[in-house]
Amino acid sequence: MATLIQNALKHLKLPLTRSTPKNLYEVLARQPLDGVGAIVRPVRYSKRNYPSGSFFKIVYTRLDLAKSTRSKAWAYEYWNGKLVGTAKPLRIRNGLKEEWEVVHHASPGSFHTPSKLTAVARAIRGESGAAAAAEKVPEAATAAPAKSASA
Repeated sequence: MATLIQNALKHLKLPLTRSTPKNLYEVLARQPLDGVGAIVRPVRYSKRNYPSGSFFKIVYTRLDLAKSTRSKAWAYEYWNGKLVGTAKPLRIRNGLKEEWEVVHHASPGSFHTPSKLTAVARAIRGESGAAAAAEKVPEAATAAPAKSASA
């Protein structure tokens, strides 16, 4: 039975992955939603006794499993439990250089809805203007005001 399964797996064209993922993009590829919502950190944080509240919260990813050098990830960085830098997510630049670990797994629907993901992607690209402002205005505010019956 085991040889039948092994033979079937040999014929599948799956990307080669290690038993334990090493770089950030391999770790994120094994998470739901390509890691959006996952909390990750470099392994060196735990080896060098960094504060336990230091991690990256993944907000947006573009994974290319065929060539991981093309993959990109954006996240909010936390140090000792506090947000570092601006409210705009930062691109993680050392995703291939270090080993990464998952602190908290992403669960579908727990972090972002598709509309929020679109807004985050626009913020990362630096888009603003009428299109972004139109999303923020509720539909009731764009409708013509109703005339009162007492007038």
